[in-house]
Amino acid sequence: MDKKWSNKIEKDILKFWNENKIYEKWRFSQLNKPKFNFLEGPPYTTGSPHLGHLWNRSLKDIVLRYKAKKGYFVWVQSGFDMHGLPIEEKVEKKLNIKNKKDIEKIGIEYFIKECKKFAYGSMLDFTKMYEVIAHWQDTDNPYLPIANEYIEKVWSLFKKAYEKGLLYEGEKPVWWCPRCQTPMSKQEIELGYMDAMYQQATDPSIYVKFRLKDKENTYLIIWTTTPWTLTFNLGVMVNPDIEYTFVEVPSIYLEDIIIDEENKKVLDLKFKINNNREVWIIAKDLVEKLMQKFGINDYKIIKIVKGYELEGLEYIPPFYEELKDILDKIKEQNPNAFTAWLSKEYVSIEEGTGLVHSAPGCGPEDYEVAQQYNVKPFNTVDDEGFARNLPLFEGWRAKYDDLKWVRKLIEKRSLIYFEFYKHDYPICWRCRNRLIIRATKQWFINVQKLKERLISDLEEVNFIPEFAKDAFKNVIKSAPDWVVSRQRYWGIPLPIWKCENGHIYVVGSIEELKKLTGKDLRKIYLVVKKSEYAENLLRIYFDNNKIIKTKTENLLDIIKKAEDGTIIIIDSITDDLINKIEEEYVVVRSFGNKNYEILRIYNFDLHRPYIDSLIFKCPICNKTMKRIQDVIDVWIDSGSATFATNVYPVDFIVEGIDQLRGWFYALAILGKIYYGKIPYKNVYVHGFVLDSKGLKMSKSLGNVIEPKELIEKYGADAVRFYLSSSVKAYEDVRVDLKELENKFSSLNILWNIHNYLIEQARYYGINPKNVKPNLRWEDYYMLHLLEKTKILVKDALENYELWKVGRLLESLYLELSRFYIKLTRERLQEDPETVLWVIYKVLLDTINMLSIVTPFISEAIFQNLKNSFGLEEESIHLLPWPEIEKEYINEEIEKEAEILKQILETGLRLRDKIKISLRWPLPELYIEIKDKEVEEIYKKLEDIIKTKLNVKKVNYVKIPDNFEKVEETKFALAYNTKITEELEEEGYLRELQRELQEIRKKLGLRKGEKIIFIIETNEKIRKIIDNNINKLSKVTDSVILLDFSNINVIKEFEFSIKEHKVKVYVGYP
Repeated sequence: MDKKWSNKIEKDILKFWNENKIYEKWRFSQLNKPKFNFLEGPPYTTGSPHLGHLWNRSLKDIVLRYKAKKGYFVWVQSGFDMHGLPIEEKVEKKLNIKNKKDIEKIGIEYFIKECKKFAYGSMLDFTKMYEVIAHWQDTDNPYLPIANEYIEKVWSLFKKAYEKGLLYEGEKPVWWCPRCQTPMSKQEIELGYMDAMYQQATDPSIYVKFRLKDKENTYLIIWTTTPWTLTFNLGVMVNPDIEYTFVEVPSIYLEDIIIDEENKKVLDLKFKINNNREVWIIAKDLVEKLMQKFGINDYKIIKIVKGYELEGLEYIPPFYEELKDILDKIKEQNPNAFTAWLSKEYVSIEEGTGLVHSAPGCGPEDYEVAQQYNVKPFNTVDDEGFARNLPLFEGWRAKYDDLKWVRKLIEKRSLIYFEFYKHDYPICWRCRNRLIIRATKQWFINVQKLKERLISDLEEVNFIPEFAKDAFKNVIKSAPDWVVSRQRYWGIPLPIWKCENGHIYVVGSIEELKKLTGKDLRKIYLVVKKSEYAENLLRIYFDNNKIIKTKTENLLDIIKKAEDGTIIIIDSITDDLINKIEEEYVVVRSFGNKNYEILRIYNFDLHRPYIDSLIFKCPICNKTMKRIQDVIDVWIDSGSATFATNVYPVDFIVEGIDQLRGWFYALAILGKIYYGKIPYKNVYVHGFVLDSKGLKMSKSLGNVIEPKELIEKYGADAVRFYLSSSVKAYEDVRVDLKELENKFSSLNILWNIHNYLIEQARYYGINPKNVKPNLRWEDYYMLHLLEKTKILVKDALENYELWKVGRLLESLYLELSRFYIKLTRERLQEDPETVLWVIYKVLLDTINMLSIVTPFISEAIFQNLKNSFGLEEESIHLLPWPEIEKEYINEEIEKEAEILKQILETGLRLRDKIKISLRWPLPELYIEIKDKEVEEIYKKLEDIIKTKLNVKKVNYVKIPDNFEKVEETKFALAYNTKITEELEEEGYLRELQRELQEIRKKLGLRKGEKIIFIIETNEKIRKIIDNNINKLSKVTDSVILLDFSNINVIKEFEFSIKEHKVKVYVGYP
């Protein structure tokens, strides 16, 4: 039995689980029990597992293991995210692809094949991590969005959305990545902000004057940080409730700016001021601030109006002369263009001038307001972000060429102020290039129609912490319609077919596609057995009688002839045979390596380009229908996991704060469409893993701590224990290696308790399992604490306050070690049965509960207890959750313990003050009682007080002022420090005992292993040893000699007790 807990023992336990199929037995023990639906938030297969994943899985495992122990069949299917830009980006780097044109050159089919290879990415790294940290998920059959069945389920969602009027095509402004040439959803934008490398943008900030059409020298003054969008200006927004002033100022404009472009600094602004006067319209409350900024002292307020009075005021757009023909045509088609529009929601006086330049083709808010004025968006920027079909501006690049637009405004004498402005600006979550907004035709899910009902549904959803629900409500309230189309390649294709007459058909299933196209679309499941449990585990997912068991001979013929949906089971397969199958079919592998692997074999592929070749006749006009070439936003993949895996309703999900805008949001929207309700019941929201300085971990920052390093040093249990209990829900973990070291040390205390129990039971020849105890106060106290902890842990788990679990159980076993075991060391000699029974009972129930947090050490201790005391169950993880034994609950004893601890802590503090070690007995403790209500408790616990404070007697008296004492609210304490010869001898004896025990510890000796101590010292200490030689020998498991004998000395030790030197020679009998 190992003396210390280590990572080596974890590896032994892992081997024990694998050899004895404990995971499999754990799964089978749950069959035919009530179902607890957990849904895995899928990690992306492009990245390696990091500490955030480990923390997340530790939290998940607590709940899953607890529910299994409570008698539920726990759904533990793993899953992965495998589509989208992250995969495409990897392939583009491999193939040296610069843009979409390069993809078209090499061919979509080749590009998709490469994407599929990359899609498996780090799947095996994750499954390996799950094994190493004992996160018991089913990794043999994870849900894979690249499988046709998964895609089919997503299609069924789109069918429902279309039928409910929630899916539509529209032209509106969307965030767009010019590098990836595709729109971005709100979720993707949030991911960009959360990138560890994200930095705020420093952009030109300009104040521009727009001349009123019918007034020569009167201007609307606007402010913007996106100069390029002025090309597409169609309106100016004012707040109807704000007061605006007409301010007379000198005629002023910038005739040049001198700037340091690289460092984003303004070196000089060259203003031109004429003798003429002009009138500016700006918000009243900003006049003084703006005049000061512009350096204008000579100004006069002419009049003040309300914002609503400005509605319809017509102005000349900033680039009218350059774009006259285009802008005149826009005005003709949109009479309200180039006028003042009202908007309470999007105009404030916090920044700018109180007037907001509006380009409906370049911003969702602008677009929304323009819709109220029947003004259509205008934006000619192409996929790569270049302005097209515009005289002068042709080929200028949106955002990147902002200074070109600024120079043009200077040339037109329209610019009145320039500065650089630091602010948040979205980047692409994959390529990190800055995004732009452009109006394009896209497909949207109408979130606005769902908002009210979603918020109503949230009343039935439990968020941990509760205030996360408010944050989530705000996410829903502020959400725009979801742009779900992507002009990319590697993703779930949009199931929308169009004919030349514009008729739409949304395909909702493979069966429907079969009927429409007349194609024979078949799927076969090839299962490669890796254990005798494979078939039974398969039945968790498949209720199918079409099962063929065969060998690999003629396998290709069997596959060719098999009916759709057939399951073929084989014992093994070679890579060569897999390659042959892949030459003829589309294959999606699960890469299961525990009990089985599934190869999903198809004679079709719902991915591009295969799906693009499937056409059919329009049911309305009989024209040919072709699929639109877009794919779906990758957030739809994971957001469809509930109905794609038939897991509904979901009892529990847990992910980080970022998923309030990501996965939690996607699940809610898509679940509402599919089921008519938010699909989950309990949501645990955790924070981020940061470094010790509070920074996000990033390889580029050089502050990443790899999970493997921590596990190798401290073991998986210590890392799980630390991460799962260090902070509350929603809070960030700042990784503190000292705290992790403390958790590792704490687990060693637990390990020492079990070593102590087994050693003492062996020494005294007792099996504590069979003892009928004779309980005292300290036993009842420990048993009460055990049962009280059971209640608190159960409450924490039922309320998903997961951080409490480890804390509560650690507090319990530390109390067992530091209070109960220390208190009963001497009592153990007279009543070992009761003491060991209490330790055994508390320890067994503790590790049973703790096994959901630290599965390795709990199993290791259980196996040692099993071997020592004949326990029946094969594994701690097959034990049910311990029942609460209410007969031991006694709140009074807990109050008594608190009072006792106050006395003991004060007594120890006083000993430090008077500089007398606890090992040296004192004749008396004086207790001056100030609160008569607790006097009986002191007297009841007097024996414990005497033992713990090492005094011979307790007197309840008024303490004289000349005594060294400590005053507390309810009592005062003092010691009688007069030491008799008898007490002095006892003190020396205790010191000797401690030193000899320390030598035994250094030699690695266990209880019952004999040793010889030859002690050489002065006459005083010799006499004390001689008087107590039998007692000292028994306590230290040794033969003590005061004179040399014919033994082989193996080691020598020296120490001092006060001024007395002692030399010890050690040998074996």
